[in-house]
Amino acid sequence: MFKTIRSKILFLIVTIMAATCATFVFITTTHYQTEITDQHHKLALESLKSTTRIIDAEYNDILSSEINIIKNNRSMMKEIGAGILSTAQLFYDLQKKGLLTEKSAKKMFLEQLNDYRYDKDHYFFVCDFNLVGLSHPSKEMVGRKWYGFEDLKKRDALMLIREIIISKEQTFTVFM
Repeated sequence: MFKTIRSKILFLIVTIMAATCATFVFITTTHYQTEITDQHHKLALESLKSTTRIIDAEYNDILSSEINIIKNNRSMMKEIGAGILSTAQLFYDLQKKGLLTEKSAKKMFLEQLNDYRYDKDHYFFVCDFNLVGLSHPSKEMVGRKWYGFEDLKKRDALMLIREIIISKEQTFTVFM
């Protein structure tokens, strides 16, 4: 088939060119795949960073909103509490003037407090230092010992409130 030197050289050149082309195609394809993989990796990292920034911004917005809600609730509770204390003072003054007995003044105040609602479905309650319910919108809570009201942090809410009252510290406590 390849009898002449010229045909042998031509065959050798064609074989070298074919091998060179095959090697070039292989190297180019491998490089192209590596480059595409790198680009996909960079794009995925940028997407992750962008998503993280968006989530952080949304979280900060929610956190700011929660802080503002707590501040507003503190202010509202302070104003409402002042109103309730003035009502209690009114009944106390009526009792001191002899217009009401101590028992009837307490009873009337607690009954009035039972009916009081704020922010649609929120209410105030009263218990003594032994955590026995004196006033609560739910009648079955009155006269019973209150216990086991834990928040998500496993803090006993009523015991904490009791300790705050005994220490006479004025504070605003948020339960989870």
